[in-house]
Amino acid sequence: MTACEFAGRLHGRPSGRAWEAPCPAHNDHKLSVRIRSEDDGRVLLRCHAGC
Repeated sequence: MTACEFAGRLHGRPSGRAWEAPCPAHNDHKLSVRIRSEDDGRVLLRCHAGC
């Protein structure tokens, strides 16, 4: 699955070379998850709310 596909499922939006989306792990009212693709094909997700 690509970063774009992850972001689409989480109702995210583009942000520079990455995507931002609400975190599915907690009741999120902000776009606290950052989703990006690495050059080797890995997709990285990080919740900036501390999950």
